Amino acid sequence: MSEEANYQKAIQLQAKVATIVTAFSRIRKGQEPVAPKKELGYAANFLYMLTGEEPEDIAIEAFN
Repeated sequence: MSEEANYQKAIQLQAKVATIVTAFSRIRKGQEPVAPKKELGYAANFLYMLTGEEPEDIAIEAFN
């Protein structure tokens, strides 16, 4: 329960929430969920998992 451990737990939870939200959105549209890519950052991955296509830099900037 150290501050560092809690910080790491918060990061992991935030990543899982993005995956759940994007998967749910795609399933509601009749699409298959998209797995995240390790090389993408948080915003880019969220948009990628939501659309199924790697986002342009301007979309990533807007999301950030």
